[in-house]
Amino acid sequence: MDVIDARLDEQDSADEGLNEKVDRLAWAVHQVSEASERSRNAITPLSRRIDRLDGPGRRRG
Repeated sequence: MDVIDARLDEQDSADEGLNEKVDRLAWAVHQVSEASERSRNAITPLSRRIDRLDGPGRRRG
């Protein structure tokens, strides 16, 4: 019985470590998502301004 209890304790410790890693990964993904959103929000107005400056008859490239 002691062996089973020891293995269950080891499994609980491993699960806690994995949960912490998953939480850190989820936080990192959240941060990247927010940074991406901020970048998109900054780029969109600039893109519109470039389109206006180029005018309807001009092509970029």
